[in-house]
Amino acid sequence: MTVSDIQLYEILASKLGKEEAKVLVEFVESKTEKKLDEKVSTFATKEDIANLKSEIANAKVDIVRWVIGTGIALAGLIIAVVKFL
Repeated sequence: MTVSDIQLYEILASKLGKEEAKVLVEFVESKTEKKLDEKVSTFATKEDIANLKSEIANAKVDIVRWVIGTGIALAGLIIAVVKFL
């Protein structure tokens, strides 16, 4: 138990009794830890962020390739239409 847990225990023990206070403090502590664990599991780690940065960089490269490829294809199409006319 931390200092705040001890303080809570002492306040409750004077009102409810030692055993009931202990059970209640342990219950509150376990619920708090469970909620914290649930929240922590959704945090992004440094590894997650590094992977995401890598994926974004790869996506940028792919977009540039598509833009260049489309530009070349359009240029070729325009040249073909101009030669045809």
